[in-house]
Amino acid sequence: MQNHLTFSALKPIFRSIYQTRSVFCTGLYGAVIALLSVSMCVPSVRAQEEKKKDPATEQYFRANTLYQRKLYEFAAKEYNAFLKTNPEHEKVPSAQFGLSLSYLGMGKFDLAEPLLAKLAANKKAPNQEYVHLFWGQALLRLKNNAKAETAYREGLKLPGAAKNVRMKIGLLEALFAQKKWKDVIPSADDLGNIKGDWTTRANFQGAIARYELNNFKETTTVLEGLKDALRSSSKLTTCWQNHIGSSRITKKRLMPTRMQREN
Repeated sequence: MQNHLTFSALKPIFRSIYQTRSVFCTGLYGAVIALLSVSMCVPSVRAQEEKKKDPATEQYFRANTLYQRKLYEFAAKEYNAFLKTNPEHEKVPSAQFGLSLSYLGMGKFDLAEPLLAKLAANKKAPNQEYVHLFWGQALLRLKNNAKAETAYREGLKLPGAAKNVRMKIGLLEALFAQKKWKDVIPSADDLGNIKGDWTTRANFQGAIARYELNNFKETTTVLEGLKDALRSSSKLTTCWQNHIGSSRITKKRLMPTRMQREN
């Protein structure tokens, strides 16, 4: 039997903790998670018949309906009531997932995270790929970047999830926030080779990582590929200048002459 819930109402959760994030947030915010029509949708005829036989299931579907209407606070109350009175019900994992998404919709990431962590640890829980995606996002919003990295790495290892672009974006954000420059480069290059609203940001992060590792030749090469974006975006240019200006590396002494002229 299917679980039922729609997710088109969920707000975008990708945020950055690092300075350059604001330059490229549009694509990440706008990528909201309308990907999630997963196994939860409007109750089927069979489900409607089941509701008449099982009051607990009726309560569960009522919570789903409230979520679909973006009434996240009321949905959370209904899910909590269901979980409290029916701890052994077969729909408990799905209700926990719905509750976590309701908390995300309210911006209560501290309440959503432990629920998603519990679901991620329960290999029998449904929607594991999306559980890990949202878990990582909640952790990023809580600035727990190391744990977010773990969530995304585990998620990308799930069957069929290796090419999940949103998961890769989350992983790159977690690595970048931790300043794991050696790990940022392959992650950024991977995303930079996939065309989408994330491409420019990923390549820019790769350039910063190379700069931090004193690889100025490769930094210049990557920035050359971004020159049109640099010319058209004063925010992007300012972001780069602010980054190198606050870096532990002395810009004028170590940067290639061509990059100095462009600054």
